[in-house]
Amino acid sequence: MSRKILRRLSLVLFALSAMCGLTASPTFAIAPAGQTISPTYDSVVRVLIDEGLPGGQGFFEGTGSVVGNTNVNGNGYLWILTADHVVSATGAFGGTLNNGIGIAFGNSPTSSGNSVYYLNAKASPSNVFRYGSTGHQDLAVFGINYGPFDVTKDALAVDLVPATNAMPFTDIGFGNEGIATANGYQAQNRYGTQRFYNQIINSLQTNFPVAGYIYTAAKFFIADPNDSDAPPHSGAALDADSGSPLFSAGFNGTYYTDSQFAVLAGITPAPQGGLFAYNSTEFGVALNRATIDWVYASIGVPEPGMMGIVLIIAFVIVARRSRQQPRLAF
Repeated sequence: MSRKILRRLSLVLFALSAMCGLTASPTFAIAPAGQTISPTYDSVVRVLIDEGLPGGQGFFEGTGSVVGNTNVNGNGYLWILTADHVVSATGAFGGTLNNGIGIAFGNSPTSSGNSVYYLNAKASPSNVFRYGSTGHQDLAVFGINYGPFDVTKDALAVDLVPATNAMPFTDIGFGNEGIATANGYQAQNRYGTQRFYNQIINSLQTNFPVAGYIYTAAKFFIADPNDSDAPPHSGAALDADSGSPLFSAGFNGTYYTDSQFAVLAGITPAPQGGLFAYNSTEFGVALNRATIDWVYASIGVPEPGMMGIVLIIAFVIVARRSRQQPRLAF
């Protein structure tokens, strides 16, 4: 589905929400102009889909984070966590799967964000898992077969942790460039360059409904960067980068790539004329123990933090069985 159609869908859903008393409409995530990351942080990738572009290019649809690298019979798979509406053909809950879901590393060579796929690989539908642990969350994880397994790619996988309130964070994405104005961030229709912004989670809202999804939302306000209480390098989420990771952090530097606690999902009210107004509420899907377990179960690996526990339990079982074995008398 094209970004133009998704923008129209966003505006239509916003109008319907106003009439029906709903509180939110879907949109996508990004960071402001100037706050670029060089070199790019390769644990955050562009998500591409197949719209028949020439030269085998993929259409830039969103952002994701690498959460696993697995070995399946000698084949390596990179697993990408993103928002479900990025892989949904309707941009909403229940839509069929987009065609040719794949990834690209680094910045796009053009302002469209489009580019060739990473190793020309696309996810098999059997390697796309959707909707999270409750079946209604705006989450998806998919695997890309990149060829012979490469253990060094383990370093790309980010850690996942449960969200907490009042958490400062960095969001990294490749979406639309936004210029700070007197009223908000004005979209510039330039995509595909990795940027960042910092904000602070204001609240966690359970059973948050939007576009058919229901989840715990990690919510925050778009701050005017000139306000005295705005965090350093504050910014906003703009269009064409949903699924970007929110990394927990303190503000002791520029940007952070600590543990991921949420997946960027939307904004309310919807932007008007490409302007993402100050004090609008943006939100992501807050990760919790159940969703984190769902991610790792989907990709077929135990949670990294649980690996040591698993080994200890296995050792205890083996030791007990050893003691219970009959011994020969000499």
